[in-house]
Parts: sequence; structure tokens; C-alpha cells
Amino acid sequence: MQKSSLKKLELSTVRIRPVAKRFNGRDGPRLPVMDDDWRIQQVLEEGVGIQNTRTDHGTVLGYDHIHHWTSDPARGKRYGFLTLNVQIHIGGSHLWIEPTSRPGEPLP
Repeated sequence: MQKSSLKKLELSTVRIRPVAKRFNGRDGPRLPVMDDDWRIQQVLEEGVGIQNTRTDHGTVLGYDHIHHWTSDPARGKRYGFLTLNVQIHIGGSHLWIEPTSRPGEPLP
């Protein structure tokens, strides 16, 4: 997605697709799915800074990590979805990213 388009979305609240996978620690068992809100903190030269509003986990997504934005008018003007080309994983205080085979589809 283009940087100029994303700049308009700063401070928006999004849900990500695929939903982040959660684990009990970095190497622990998988936890139930939670469709958290993520805040687009800022659009930087290297990518888009996002932060989970519930857990405070944050990362910078490269522009090639973001496939597209979809609005969520039922929630309000500054709400939407980010469909990603990557899968975000959260375990304990760690956050890591892996590429997916198709945009928005979770890894097995």
C-alpha cells in the first residue's frame, strides 16, 4: 500500500486480518483468538507503526506488509481493517512476523 494513502490513516483504529496469533510465551502453547483493536500510531519512512490497544504490543509494518485498508463505517469514521501480507504473532512480551501465502489468510 502507498505511503501517501496510509498517512491519512494516522491515529485510526483498525482490526487486522489475519488476526494476530497469541501464544503463552514465545514458545508456549497457542491461546484463543482475540480480535483486538490496533492503533496506527504513525507513518514513518520505513513503514507504519501500529500498537495493540489491549496488550500494548507494537511493531512497524513495512509498506509491503500491508495489502489494503477497508473502512468499518459501523464503528465510525476513523475505524477500519488492515488486510496484511504477514501474520503477526504475540507471545509474552515478544512480537514477531511471518509472511503469509495469501493476503488476509492466517498461517496454519
